Amino acid sequence: MAKALTVYNLELIKPGSIRREIPDGLIRGLYFVMQPTGKASWAVRYRFRGNPRKLTLGQV
Repeated sequence: MAKALTVYNLELIKPGSIRREIPDGLIRGLYFVMQPTGKASWAVRYRFRGNPRKLTLGQV
C-alpha cells in the first residue's frame, strides 16, 4: 500500500528523466504528478459509466 502524501514527502520528490505519478495512500485515486521539467500537479483517476477518466487539478 502506498504511503500518505504529506508536505514533507512531497518536498522530497525531485524531477527525473520520466513523468511520475505518485499515489496517495489515504485517498483512493489521488495522484501527485511530477514532470521531468520539474512542474508538478495533482490528478484524480475515477470511473464514469464504466469508463476510466482522469481529472488534472492544476499545477503546484
